[in-house]
Amino acid sequence: AGSQKTISDIKSDLSSFLNEFCLAPENFELNLDFKEMLKNNQDYHILTTAFIRDKKIRYYVRIWFLNQIIRTISRWDNKDGRLHPILIVVPEAKVYLPEKTDEKYIKISSEILMSLLSTIRNVGRGCSSVSDSQNLYELSTSYRESMSHELYGRLSNDDVERLSKVQAFGSE
Repeated sequence: AGSQKTISDIKSDLSSFLNEFCLAPENFELNLDFKEMLKNNQDYHILTTAFIRDKKIRYYVRIWFLNQIIRTISRWDNKDGRLHPILIVVPEAKVYLPEKTDEKYIKISSEILMSLLSTIRNVGRGCSSVSDSQNLYELSTSYRESMSHELYGRLSNDDVERLSKVQAFGSE
C-alpha cells in the first residue's frame, strides 16, 4: 500500500505531461502512423525529442518511439509491402546511456533503451543503430560492449590510454 507521499510523488511525476502533449488516445488524428513511415522509402523520418523541455518525458518518448518501431516491425506482413532498412541514430549516447548516474529514472530508462535497441537489431530486417559520444568511457559499458563496429575520432588522452589497454593498441 502506498502512502500520501507516494501519491504526491506520482502526481508530481505525471504533472509534466500537462505541459508536454505526447499522450493521446490511440485513435487521435495526429498520432504518428509508424506503418506508413516504415513503408515510405522516399522520405527521411526524424523523430526527435529536442523540443521536449522535461527530461523525464524525453526518456519516456524515446522509449515509446522504439517500442512503436518494434511493435510495427513485429506485426509486419508481406502484404504490407517491403520493409525498408531502418537506421536509428542515437546522438551523444552518453546522455541517454550513461556509465554512471545518481538518477534512478535514468538508470531504469537506460536499461530499457539498451534492451530496445538490441531488440530492434534482432527483430528488424535491415535495422541498425548508430551512436556517437565524445566521451567513450562515460557511455554505458554494456552498451559499448554490444557494438559490433567502432569508429574513433578525436579522443581525449584518457580515452586513448584506456583504449590502448583494452584494444591492445601498440606504438606500431
